[in-house]
Amino acid sequence: MEISKEILQKTALVGSEKTAESMKNLTGTEINVSVSGAEALTFESLVERILSRDDEFLVYTPIYSKSDISGLAVLTIAKDDMIVLADMLKHQEIGMTKTVDEIDESAIKETLNILANSYLNALSAIVGTEIHINAPKSIERDDLKDLLNEASKASALENEKASTIFETMMEYLRQQTRVQLYLLFNKHLAQVALAREAL
Repeated sequence: MEISKEILQKTALVGSEKTAESMKNLTGTEINVSVSGAEALTFESLVERILSRDDEFLVYTPIYSKSDISGLAVLTIAKDDMIVLADMLKHQEIGMTKTVDEIDESAIKETLNILANSYLNALSAIVGTEIHINAPKSIERDDLKDLLNEASKASALENEKASTIFETMMEYLRQQTRVQLYLLFNKHLAQVALAREAL
């Protein structure tokens, strides 16, 4: 399914509002959420962007629906931003968390799940079809690269403009944290991701 620029812009606006509401419920504090916009990219350029940094925490989940909307959601957050987000979620001053432990990591994954759902629920309402994701899983950079390459071999993805990026900024106590949500719409990506989860 072709996702138009107008649909992406509406999704960005509604999704950021839903994210702000969810983050307020999580933290008990007003969180300013802004999205730099939605940008449609070719699969090849988006993969380069996702894998361009080696200091980011990566989370992924398949996207699927009863219609022709399917693919992969990938969320990335830099290690420094993870520390800020951990402080947000623990309702404490920024800087108190020094390192992210397993409990923090689990809470961050759930927060990224909420963020992905906020945008995909917005997209669902706009296009009139239910879109689902599984619980997000962390993934190593090389493993994600293998997954993307495997799906790319299954179809000529390289020049498809079926990929979207939402860059979200969350501000808490004057400190910003940045999360990037990549939506890669292609059935082969969903099939490969679901097959890997079944292993």
